[in-house]
Amino acid sequence: QSGRASKKETTKFGLILRFKRATQADWETVLFLEKSANNRLYYAFTNEKDVKEYLSKSVVYVVYKSKTPIGTVSYEIKNKDHAYFDGLTVLPKFRK
Repeated sequence: QSGRASKKETTKFGLILRFKRATQADWETVLFLEKSANNRLYYAFTNEKDVKEYLSKSVVYVVYKSKTPIGTVSYEIKNKDHAYFDGLTVLPKFRK
């Protein structure tokens, strides 16, 4: 479903989240979310080149609350039997 919003939603406690597979065209949104998550415990991507490389090597989803992008989740496939989560960002105002 690359480039289109997922039809699956999370509705626990009335919260609805949508996940859209990020493409190279989404690099600015991903960069904004990465920079917003940057702190002493998380090293974020901070430039176009690094984000585009990240988008080419990892499967990245932008997480939306309504029409607002609030974070990302991503994983990298290492081989046919192995993948690992390599990223999770959430805008500070949506953290608890």
